[in-house]
Amino acid sequence: MGDNLLLNPGFEVNIDGWLLPTEAKIMAGSNTNQSSFLLMQATYIEDNGYNNQIQASQCVAIGNAEEFEVRADFNYQKSPIIAYGHRLNLVWYEGGKCDQGGQYGTYLQPKKTLGWQTLHDGSIKAALNAKSVQLTLVQNQRTSAIELSLLEKWWSELLSFFGFFYAPELAQGAWDNITLIPTKLVKNTPAELRFSSEYSLPRGDNYLKNPSFDSKAHWRVWHGGQWVANEEGTNHGALKTSLSSKTNSLGTGAFSQCINLGRGDVFETGIRFKADPESSQTGGGRIRVSWYQDLNCKGRYTTSGRHADPKVIEGWQELHVPELIPAKGARSVVVSVIKSIHGPGQHSAFWDDAYFRESKK
Repeated sequence: MGDNLLLNPGFEVNIDGWLLPTEAKIMAGSNTNQSSFLLMQATYIEDNGYNNQIQASQCVAIGNAEEFEVRADFNYQKSPIIAYGHRLNLVWYEGGKCDQGGQYGTYLQPKKTLGWQTLHDGSIKAALNAKSVQLTLVQNQRTSAIELSLLEKWWSELLSFFGFFYAPELAQGAWDNITLIPTKLVKNTPAELRFSSEYSLPRGDNYLKNPSFDSKAHWRVWHGGQWVANEEGTNHGALKTSLSSKTNSLGTGAFSQCINLGRGDVFETGIRFKADPESSQTGGGRIRVSWYQDLNCKGRYTTSGRHADPKVIEGWQELHVPELIPAKGARSVVVSVIKSIHGPGQHSAFWDDAYFRESKK
């Protein structure tokens, strides 16, 4: 339907259009088309608690496009241990120059095979109200490491024994022929929030169904969630979530509920949380909302930057997110909870008394 939005997609005009790190270089003449390509060649960084990576990026305005096709060629000359050492990421912005917010979209990830391969996704939707997108080519400075030989493993262990650090070689990645093509345009620019009296509730009333978790009804609950009765004096029950990790901290979706919006300019949401004292590791979670373009939480969406996380304390605590202003054009909203663990071990938590309501003036 449209032309490629990216400038210099084949890196033929040096670095035009791209912001490149010093560890990325334009190379010439050794890919399948004998043309230029971008080589990502980061160096290893020891685990310091951060997600160390290098990235090349380009920001483009998307106009009135709402769906896209992305394609890119990628080459491994040496295979990494882990598949996600190199990625192509998309992040949507409400400003026209990749400013104002930042909504993670999707990624393309090469397979662990040597030689040139083509990555493709033909059904990408822009975030609700997005005006620009940043495309990034990322190399992680740890997970892109190649498999060590027996001699290298022996040498690494020997150096470690004497207090020295051995930096393994990273698998370099080559990118070429990157395209971001619009496939569908917005027919009508979304108007301001389209109120519906059908879904309106009096100010202060809870839009959530089964907010006290008398069962798991009306909630979408992911793996690791179970209903428990009479937990620590709650009225009829609570939802218990559990998460385990063998290596490091992580987080994942726990449960959510979709709500069709009624009248209202400002909303608030919240929930009660208690960490299970029998957990072997600390953990927590997050409550947040995502606004959707269509009823029943369909179509384009954007996730609010406002959220609430629990503190690492004993007993019940309330998480509260005030001043939630619906995104322009939103007709429904998902209230979602994320569960997390702070390191290796097991963590469980109880959730109860959730709400989403129009704020009282």
